[in-house]
Order: sequence, then C-alpha cells, then structure tokens
Amino acid sequence: VGAAAALRAGPAHLVLRPEDIQLSRAEPGAVLTHDMSHTVIAGKVHSRQYLGDKTLYKVALNEAQMLDVSCHDAAHDMHLPGEPVHLTLTAERCRILP
Repeated sequence: VGAAAALRAGPAHLVLRPEDIQLSRAEPGAVLTHDMSHTVIAGKVHSRQYLGDKTLYKVALNEAQMLDVSCHDAAHDMHLPGEPVHLTLTAERCRILP
C-alpha cells in the first residue's frame, strides 16, 4: 500500500523533534506557505525556558494544541510569551504515524 493510501485510511500523527522546527517572528501580512518541501504555520509563544545555549519554547497552535520548540541559533532567546510566531516544518524531518 502506498504512503498516500495509508494517510487516507484514518487519523494520523505528525511527529518531529523539537529542534527540527524553525521559529521566526510573525510579520504582519505575511503569507503562510505550504509546498512539498515545507509548511509554515502560525502560533503564539505560550512560555519559554532559557537553558544557556538554547531556549525551549511552548508554542500554542490553538486553544487545544501546543508544540515544544527548541531553538539553538544565535538569536534563540528572542521570542517573548504572547508573541505571534511562525513555525516552519521541513518535510524531510517529519514522520507520519497512524
């Protein structure tokens, strides 16, 4: 059975590591994108925990869904709680589980 058929068979879970999500400021009027290589979704920083060389964020996608995002780049501590952000998910780093 092909991957597309398996996805149509029922609910599935998107799985990826927190460090594989790119976090950026949500620019007013920015268009959210989706193609075969990546998807950009909107969220809001719920909380952050500074851990020295990285920062762990909890980002709310809506009232019921929260993602953990781990940022390691030079500007890893730049997002504040309540700030709207964009999350970029790269297809090659994502896994789909039934």
